[in-house]
Amino acid sequence: MYKQYFDRYGITSKLQKHKIKTDTDSFDFQYSCKNGVWHCFESLSFALKNEVTIRDKIYRWDGFARELLTADEPLKVYLLSIFPDNPELADLLQKKLIIQDKQREIRVIGEKEADAVALELKEAVETEH
Repeated sequence: MYKQYFDRYGITSKLQKHKIKTDTDSFDFQYSCKNGVWHCFESLSFALKNEVTIRDKIYRWDGFARELLTADEPLKVYLLSIFPDNPELADLLQKKLIIQDKQREIRVIGEKEADAVALELKEAVETEH
């Protein structure tokens, strides 16, 4: 859903697959790049009709995000998201899925921020090469 932003800055072809190992599992990211730390991208949509389903999905991804904090390497994970229409649920999404520690960071990126993040990534990719 956010590929257009990566295409705009010519970075889609520079992204690669990467597997993150955690204490109890491992997760594959289709779109990643390394510039000191791994930058990994995952698309998510919370534009669902049923509020209970949205809450369930937020809490499920909260568990995923917290597991990523046990990764054995520094990383930044960007959850490229379509936010729910309900402002209360959008706020819950941000509270639950924006977390970090000293070496790992998980960010929720909405459509309003997508262009800026793609530009930031372009600069990171160019610095690495």
